[in-house]
Parts: sequence; C-alpha cells; structure tokens
Amino acid sequence: EKKTVPYSAEPGRGWDGESRYFGASLGAFVDLLGPKGFRLVHCDGNGVNAFFVNMAKIEAGWQDDEFFTTEEIFRPPNFYNK
Repeated sequence: EKKTVPYSAEPGRGWDGESRYFGASLGAFVDLLGPKGFRLVHCDGNGVNAFFVNMAKIEAGWQDDEFFTTEEIFRPPNFYNK
C-alpha cells in the first residue's frame, strides 16, 4: 500500500503512539526515489529503516534481475520487538 502522512507542527497532530501510519510507506518512497535513480536494496528487521542506492554511483553492468523486488525486501513494522 502506498501512503503518506503530511507533516504538521500543530500540537497533537504527530504520531499518536497507536497507529502504524507516520511518514511514508515503503511503496511511496520507491515511487519517489525510483525516477531519481535510486534503488531499494534493504529494509531492517524491524521494518523501520529502508536503504536505497544511487544506481549512478555503483558499477555498471548490474541488471534488474540481480535485485530483490520491493515485496521481497519489505518487512512489516515490529515496534519494540513485539
């Protein structure tokens, strides 16, 4: 699912501590960064951090089939290791 949550400095408009929606979803980041030449390469085990590589900065010759898909890389949120 592709989802973004707009920033608001208004008190009480931040993360409520219960929902899982804050920032942007992995799909939203892939859509944003893909056209800029970045490729998703890893998500940490807690599903909180995603790592992208600027394809222009790595060796030429890498093929799309050498990378995992977004669905394979995705990890669901695991807040506080629960």
